[in-house]
Amino acid sequence: MSYPIPSKLWQRVSILILLLLIPSLGIAVLNQSFIVTALANQNNPSKTIAVNDPNYKALQTLVKNYSCLVTVPNFEKLPINRTEFANILNSCISQINQLSTIDTNL
Repeated sequence: MSYPIPSKLWQRVSILILLLLIPSLGIAVLNQSFIVTALANQNNPSKTIAVNDPNYKALQTLVKNYSCLVTVPNFEKLPINRTEFANILNSCISQINQLSTIDTNL
């Protein structure tokens, strides 16, 4: 005689068994949840990005190479916050998209 197992309990047990049988999958799931939590904690727009930061220098290169619109005063001399960085990067992406559209239409 067999006893029926409630479906929610069976789902939990089957997921647990799957994670135990395939350790790399379990580790990947744990790492992914940790990364999402870590990224959620990094949403501090007041943190500044220094002029000597490699990301700042890469953004400066994009601005120079693609003539991106920058609304931040003294962009090349002063640190910027994450929101300003994102706005400038978005402007550069838009500019690159426009240039690539023009090139493909020729």
